[in-house]
Amino acid sequence: MRTGIVGPGRVGTALGGAFKRAGYEIVGVVSRNRKDATKCMRITQCNYWSDNPKDIVKISDLILIAVPDSSIEAITRKIRPILTPEAILVHTSGTLPASILGAKHSVSIHPIASFAGDELPKNTYFGIDGDVEIGKKLVRSIGGIPIVISSDNKSLYHAALNFGASYVLTLLNTGSEVLRISGIKNSEPIILSLASTTLRNAKRFGIKKSLTGPIERGNTTVIKDEFRALKEMAPEVLEIYRILAKEVKKLVKNTRLLR
Repeated sequence: MRTGIVGPGRVGTALGGAFKRAGYEIVGVVSRNRKDATKCMRITQCNYWSDNPKDIVKISDLILIAVPDSSIEAITRKIRPILTPEAILVHTSGTLPASILGAKHSVSIHPIASFAGDELPKNTYFGIDGDVEIGKKLVRSIGGIPIVISSDNKSLYHAALNFGASYVLTLLNTGSEVLRISGIKNSEPIILSLASTTLRNAKRFGIKKSLTGPIERGNTTVIKDEFRALKEMAPEVLEIYRILAKEVKKLVKNTRLLR
């Protein structure tokens, strides 16, 4: 399939590379930033660049729109009048429904992954809606795992994913900062080492069965001492700690009931 990429950022470039490796012909890259376009073109072995999305619509069977949510509708309004009936229009937003594309074949494929480089992680899950059958085929063709989601619940779906991405990093940073306050200078590698073993256990045994710590052991004295220390030395994180402790306690209770 002749494929055009609108938005060669981290997601667009990684997906473009995955489609290229899967045998798709990348015929054009659209970006206002020539530097980003050049990098994507190198990875996808594409020779055509434009700053106007209309230019690649004319030569593409599949148009992949990987731009910020706020720009998607403006782009689709531009290209919709010249789309062929069989053209497949795809966006990668995790919050907007596929229907905003307004094409006969409108699909949303949202990669559930953290992109730090230009490679699509192996066995990436994708949340899909819109033309589901086409979405499934596209995702499977690049080695992904399709998960069909309701367009009505996309905001809730995306909020849930934040707990596995930005919020995890925020908590790790908070832990690193509290370690630093406690007198440990090079704190980040320590908290990351702990987190890596925690994630490894969760992947192997499941989230609930990997719970450890004083709350899981029922040691309330330790928790009270930690509350006092935080109140004195790091009061700005006390409320976060209190909320999380409450949720851990609830999780421990539910896990024991299941057992």
